[in-house]
Amino acid sequence: MEPNAFDMAIMHWLDQYVQVSASFNHIVKHISLNNAFKGFPLMLAFWYLWFSDPQGEYQKRRILMVTLVGAFLAMALALAVNLSMPFKVRPYVNDELGLTPLLGLPEKSHTGLFFVSSFPSDTSALFFAISIGLFYVSRRIGWLALLYTLVVIAMPRVYLRLHYPTDIIAGAAIGIASVAFCRWADEKLRYGDWMEVLLRRLPALSHALLFFVSYQIIDLFYTLRLIAGGLAKAL
Repeated sequence: MEPNAFDMAIMHWLDQYVQVSASFNHIVKHISLNNAFKGFPLMLAFWYLWFSDPQGEYQKRRILMVTLVGAFLAMALALAVNLSMPFKVRPYVNDELGLTPLLGLPEKSHTGLFFVSSFPSDTSALFFAISIGLFYVSRRIGWLALLYTLVVIAMPRVYLRLHYPTDIIAGAAIGIASVAFCRWADEKLRYGDWMEVLLRRLPALSHALLFFVSYQIIDLFYTLRLIAGGLAKAL
């Protein structure tokens, strides 16, 4: 899959800034590659909203639980699209783009991504899914989460040439659509009822599982990916 005119226009517009400051480039790289900067603030907002109702109202918690279901669906859909679509070389290894090296950063250092298609961005899918779920619970926190996801998580990945802009846009669309679909499905099928029952009857176990899921989201499911990769090799 070749980059389109929109991708090329944005990438070449950013290209004029990559030689301005090595320090800025290092800061952007540190923020972009440190998972704590991605999931940790959003999951803090998640748990703030979870415990913000001392009266024990379950409507907010139901939306948040459905959001997690949507986030898993978004990751699955992003992976399915990634594997089914034609391979798209990431910008930082595509020499045909003629882009200027980023000042102060080693060229082509992310060798693990050489053979992973860039379209769509599963990172974008995951965190836009979480952000739109927070938006459904709190407009103020939701807008902040969406802005944070765009500026701190998504845009640096384009600047560092890990993704094209359309990779990010497609991932965001998958994430937002997945959570919207899961909310619609819950209204029709009421599958969230069993989650409420589990939360009321087994609160300790439920919260332990939710904390485990939170950790996996913050870590971008790195542990589960390692397990899945090991099983795939064994089989």
